[in-house]
Amino acid sequence: MDQPPTGPAPPQLSPDGRWWWNGQAWVSVATGAQPTTPARPLDSGTGIRTGPAAVPASPYGLPETLMRKRGALFWVAVGLAGLTVLGGLLGYVTTRLLAPSHLAPNVEVARVAYEWSFADAAHGPDVEDNSLDRVFYPPGGGLEVDLKQPTNYRFYAPMDLVRDMRVEVDLQFLSPLRQGETVPSAGVICRGFPTQWFFFRIWTNGDAAIFRIRGQNADDWLRVPVDGPKVSMTDTLHLRADCVGGQGSPITLTLDVNGKRILTGFDDVPGPLAKPGQAGIMMDTGNNAPLAVVYRTLVVSELRVVGQ
Repeated sequence: MDQPPTGPAPPQLSPDGRWWWNGQAWVSVATGAQPTTPARPLDSGTGIRTGPAAVPASPYGLPETLMRKRGALFWVAVGLAGLTVLGGLLGYVTTRLLAPSHLAPNVEVARVAYEWSFADAAHGPDVEDNSLDRVFYPPGGGLEVDLKQPTNYRFYAPMDLVRDMRVEVDLQFLSPLRQGETVPSAGVICRGFPTQWFFFRIWTNGDAAIFRIRGQNADDWLRVPVDGPKVSMTDTLHLRADCVGGQGSPITLTLDVNGKRILTGFDDVPGPLAKPGQAGIMMDTGNNAPLAVVYRTLVVSELRVVGQ
């Protein structure tokens, strides 16, 4: 639809997925400029920042609202007095482990939906410097994002909505590669919408994971229970994330780093994330700011499944 819908406000997304209700007006999803939570005013530019209390942060540094391990769903709540385990086994919504990487479908690139070297702000985030972050284009090239306080940052590429997609980017951590269990992370997004997306992330200690974020305020974080080897934290990491399927089938999720398959899993119950979406980049400090990362050459491709 070329014009925003008329009539009553919600649902949050229009039937074709191209318009989003921000509580006051219909906003184009393609702008990538929606806030993560309606409670926070829209920031300037095309990047999205979220204050430390708005969205759950790192999976190691709670709060996380959901965690799953091999078919068991554990609800986790964080109170002022500490951590309370509220849940138990639930069999309804499951995210299963797809162990051997050869079970992922064979795919090929059908077309390039978006490509940008981050040479300047023409097709990337606006330059800014505030109390939360600094976003700029350094002389050496790329996009540098410095998160000064506990927060996370997202940028959605201005592109057509794509279902089966591959997201590739070169990423370099500039801040010290902190070790331990509570460390910051950075990575890429596929099937992105204002309050739902898949986040393929690398922590500064070399751990990797795939998260599914959903919920009215992006407050339902689920870690796809997939284990993989540590990432060798070289100077520059080339990330390649594929999201394939979801229309009558599970979504297959794979992450390659520097040409090596790190994670392969799938989501049996993707819900609204079965629809076409956008792609982008994301950083998350958890409770461990600062975090500085340079992104270079973001490429988003539409895929087609072959050999079936």
